[in-house]
Amino acid sequence: MRKKLLLLLFIFVIWINGCLQQESKEKVSEDFVQEDNKSILPQEKYTPLEESIVQSEKNIPQQSFPLGGCKNEPVTFRISPLRLEDIQYIEPMGAMRGEHVTPTDHQYWRPPPWSEDPRPREVFAPAEGIITNIQRLHFQPDPNAPPTATDYRLEIEHSCTISTVFIHITELSEKIEEELGEIPATGYYSAGAIRIPVNEGEVIGTIYGTGGFHDIYQIDFNVVNKEIKLNFVNPSSYEGDPWKIHIDEPFKYFNKELRQQLLAKNLRSVEPLGGKIDYDVDGRLVGNWFKEGTGGYSANDLAGRYWIGHLTFAYNDIDPEHIMVSMGDFEEGKTGQFGVKGNKPDPADVSVATGIIKYELVRFDYYLGNSNQRWDRRSFANNIKERNTDNNVEGVMLVQMIKTRKIKFETFPGKTASQVSDFTENAKIYER
Repeated sequence: MRKKLLLLLFIFVIWINGCLQQESKEKVSEDFVQEDNKSILPQEKYTPLEESIVQSEKNIPQQSFPLGGCKNEPVTFRISPLRLEDIQYIEPMGAMRGEHVTPTDHQYWRPPPWSEDPRPREVFAPAEGIITNIQRLHFQPDPNAPPTATDYRLEIEHSCTISTVFIHITELSEKIEEELGEIPATGYYSAGAIRIPVNEGEVIGTIYGTGGFHDIYQIDFNVVNKEIKLNFVNPSSYEGDPWKIHIDEPFKYFNKELRQQLLAKNLRSVEPLGGKIDYDVDGRLVGNWFKEGTGGYSANDLAGRYWIGHLTFAYNDIDPEHIMVSMGDFEEGKTGQFGVKGNKPDPADVSVATGIIKYELVRFDYYLGNSNQRWDRRSFANNIKERNTDNNVEGVMLVQMIKTRKIKFETFPGKTASQVSDFTENAKIYER
């Protein structure tokens, strides 16, 4: 009996020891798996730009943006602001026309003409972020026009340094309207301090044509990066529009596949493909100038018509081989954009030592390559070239660099080169 008890005790001890060893092995194995999992956790939220793929609009991640602050992370756009099939063409930054005297700081994303395909187009957030600013820039003044004939400007903060700006949104999304509450029926409107979260690919608004007074069927789109600073000689001249000196090339923020799809709709084939707005060279004529004493870009003393004090010597946004002169006050407060006869001298070569320059101002048009076929400005085309109509001179401009950052300037509408010899008492001084 005693021997049997000792045998049972011996077996029990062996069994307990085996259990403890197995538990120890399982604990070691478990600890190893946990440690191994830690080692393969993703270190960054975003897929590297070159490896990203176009995000399906049906697979939108949930919003994870901090409502009380900003993200200090890389930003990659995986969604186009307009559906690819809704984009007829993209015109690069740097256009000069009408009141846009200096090169525009935004691209034009244009759908097919409303008259040919009258369908509303939805506008999407290219990445998650926080809407920080909404303004209604214009309201349809025609009492017979639809009350929704509006024009909204909207900013999305995607990180501590990167934001996007959309202009000419006709209607805001229902979600955004609910967040804003009651919006005045008419006039200029600003939402004030807001922080409305949006997901990647979320609809933020709609554009459509109305046929009314202020009918702009497109979106203006740009990217602001606070970490970069453009090559403007005097950045303080842009303090009224502080984002302008931080405008970046938009296409580089889209992932590789989407970027190539968008570039296939881009009118410009010369680097930088997204366009250029900063042509200033210190001590040279090329770039932006502002009428002396008007306060720079914002020109606060010109009763809201800030562009009257602007003057630019630069190059066409689509065909940068073509010199352009853009004036806010060509004749009696009217704007004017012209080519220069003979496409010379290049303003980048003009300095104080050059003396007085006489430009004959001519109209221009766009052609398809070297052919005589004009571009209709409504459809996409490759290899667009700008040509002057040198036989039709619209006027003469005299300009002289009198200091490194100061010029003397005068226009002579309706005159030819042989009819103009020197400045008159009407000459104006412009500065950087």
